[in-house]
Amino acid sequence: MRGLLVALPLLLAGPAVAQDGGAGTSSASAAKNQLSETQDALREMRGVAEYISDMLAKAENEGEPVKVQCINKKLATVRALVEVSESAALSMQEALADGNDARADYEYRKINVALTKARQARAEADACLGDEGDPETQTVVDYDEEEAEESIDAGNIDIGVDPPGTSSFE
Repeated sequence: MRGLLVALPLLLAGPAVAQDGGAGTSSASAAKNQLSETQDALREMRGVAEYISDMLAKAENEGEPVKVQCINKKLATVRALVEVSESAALSMQEALADGNDARADYEYRKINVALTKARQARAEADACLGDEGDPETQTVVDYDEEEAEESIDAGNIDIGVDPPGTSSFE
């Protein structure tokens, strides 16, 4: 019985060592995937910076100082995010070359956070323009006056009627 207890961990350790060799190839494909996604993220962030820069030029031509200031803040934010992401991409490539997967994952996550913030800054820059923003991000609401009048006529809204006294101090 004691021999079985000693042999069992040795038998289980064998397959674990054999499976370790396959992890290197999946790690290499994951690294290639991370590098590809990083390049896509950098390309998208640069596109956001260019889009906001065009918005800034439009606002300057219109002579809208409030819009210019608002859009300029968003442009500065996106440019800083692009710069941080480019630095993180270089650090990620160095970490992958050194085999430091933990550091590469950290830099990869940093780039993804920056991409999310750049997308948010684009939406905020669209909001700076108000109704003139990107038509894809605008929402149109249809208002049907007849439905609203029916709701009022049905007694759902009692305008001008005070509620009964609920306080003993009245």
